[in-house]
Amino acid sequence: MDDDSRKLNNSEVDDSILGGVDVNIFKYDIKVIFITLRKRIIFLILIPVLTASLALCYVVFYKKKVWVARCMMFRHTNLDQVQGGDMPTIYKPVDTKVIIEMIRSRQNMRNVIQRLKLNTSVDSLYSQTEVQMDDENQNIISILAGSRSPQEAADIANTLAEVFVDEYVKTQNNSVEKIYEMYLRSKELTQQKVSELEKEEQEYLKKSNVISITTETDGKFKQLNELEINLLQAKLLLSSLEIKLENVNKNMKGLKKEVPLNYTVSSPDSSAIEDMKTQLYKLQQRYTDENPRVQKLQSEIVYMQKQMEARKNNAPVPSQITYGDNQSWVLLEDSRIKTISEIEGSKQNISQLEVAIAQLKGQLGTLSQLGNNYYDINRKLQLNWDVLKKIDNMIMMLKFTLKSSVSDISIWERAEPPPTPSVKRRRITIVIGGLAGFFLALGVIVLSELVDFTVKSRFDLENILRIKVLGILPKIEHVNLQTFYSAIQVIYKRILEMTSEKDSPILVAFGDVESKSGKTFFIKKCIDVFNPQDKKILYISTGDDISKNLDKFVINDYIYKDEVIDSELAVENNNRLYFMLDDYTYIAPADKFMIEKFVNKFKGTYDFVFWELFDFTKNEQLFATICESSALTVVMTRFRKSNKFGLMKCINFLKEHNCVNIGGILNCVDKK
Repeated sequence: MDDDSRKLNNSEVDDSILGGVDVNIFKYDIKVIFITLRKRIIFLILIPVLTASLALCYVVFYKKKVWVARCMMFRHTNLDQVQGGDMPTIYKPVDTKVIIEMIRSRQNMRNVIQRLKLNTSVDSLYSQTEVQMDDENQNIISILAGSRSPQEAADIANTLAEVFVDEYVKTQNNSVEKIYEMYLRSKELTQQKVSELEKEEQEYLKKSNVISITTETDGKFKQLNELEINLLQAKLLLSSLEIKLENVNKNMKGLKKEVPLNYTVSSPDSSAIEDMKTQLYKLQQRYTDENPRVQKLQSEIVYMQKQMEARKNNAPVPSQITYGDNQSWVLLEDSRIKTISEIEGSKQNISQLEVAIAQLKGQLGTLSQLGNNYYDINRKLQLNWDVLKKIDNMIMMLKFTLKSSVSDISIWERAEPPPTPSVKRRRITIVIGGLAGFFLALGVIVLSELVDFTVKSRFDLENILRIKVLGILPKIEHVNLQTFYSAIQVIYKRILEMTSEKDSPILVAFGDVESKSGKTFFIKKCIDVFNPQDKKILYISTGDDISKNLDKFVINDYIYKDEVIDSELAVENNNRLYFMLDDYTYIAPADKFMIEKFVNKFKGTYDFVFWELFDFTKNEQLFATICESSALTVVMTRFRKSNKFGLMKCINFLKEHNCVNIGGILNCVDKK
């Protein structure tokens, strides 16, 4: 493996190191803890039963009997609270939980001790008493007192209730007195403010020369209304006069000022026509053109004009003509002059009305400004009068309250000496004893499991040692042979999968950290599974001492001295050779090249070389060298025997020496 890969492996190892200890060692398989608890369920039951029994014996034979008396108080939450608008209430409501804490104050406890002349301390009396609130009705408060004497228990409960009610009333009345004094001061200040505002109001009216702003404003508004109506009527009259003048001027247009009055002729037609026209004009002044008399006269004039036109050529010439004023023109001229004079009068009337209206509006504006200032003063005055009334009401109610000493808490039912001692605390003692035993047993089991740093499950191999799991072997005496060999076959298949890309012979190193991990037994059983699969296996076992008749099967010289080995040598010993862990192996350890060269000597003869190594702690460097040369390193661990600290050290050391293909087997696992 190159340097970069080596650095990567080292960094992966160092990431989990904290203070020289790999933090992965403190990971735990929760499933194992639950299995342990299930296995020790009897222990979990017996210890609580034992501690509860001891607590029962203590309660029955040693603990002194305690009598508990109860005094009940009632809180009247429906009391009317006197208040005035935004003013504060006489009695500010106190939360029931606060009242419960107030009952057992140190001062109240001292008063109880003094009244009853008890030979006890405040803390002791506090532990003898308890205050409870009813679950269904929070208005009911119970004071419980315990004592070795029934009468003393009742006296303590009743006296504590009496002391609390007295102190509570004093506290509430003390606040009422302060509020009462505050309202008296507020009354004096408000009365002074009212007097100042009344004086300011009178001076303002006198300065403005106004008796009543409201009365004068109403009168001005009435005058303004009448003037505006008169102005509107005058404008309407002016419009009608202008229309009349226009009509008169239209009628005068074309009329002559003088007309012939008399003709001296034999025929009177012309004078008759003139008379008829004069009569027509007078009728038109009175009636419209649709009037029957007007229409009749017009038709007669037209008829006579046609007769005169017919006799025109034969008409006689008048011998004398008399001229005079045209009456129609004179009447129209009089009407025009009269209309013009009326128009001038109307315009003057309109001008006078507009001037009067402007003056009234100015006066109203002045009154409005005066009214705003006056109303501001008056509003403040009314507000202070209202406040003064409310203050007077509050003072009256506070006087009544101070005299009556009202309280919202009263003693409802006094305590009586209890007929029998209390069993509640005795039961609690027994229950606490049982719970203490249970948690003690639970703590012992869990703690013993947590401090047990041995391999117990697949979780430890995968997540703590971080190696691949080849399989788990049960104890052979706990299961039938079919189940055991089935587990062996699973391991066999995974060994083939992890070494499938290697050329034969494939070196598989089997090592452990502590002795008696069962690797020799496993290798023999694994060979039993490999042989029927036409896999030829050379088994090399390591030892410190070998019998003389097996010396020729020792492979040390073939490794260190590179001697030629007979391929049939292992066949004589049932395909098994030996490696001696002598002093020379410590002085001159073999290197990777020697191991690989030795294994290649069996090329074509064997498919696998199973090398059973020594314990890791005996020769760490040689152990790592053989594992580095192997295609697969199998670390044997024993259920609840192999220590995770030693295994962690071994695995990390192998990874530092480029041993990446590492698998683990958990051996001798309990059936449960």
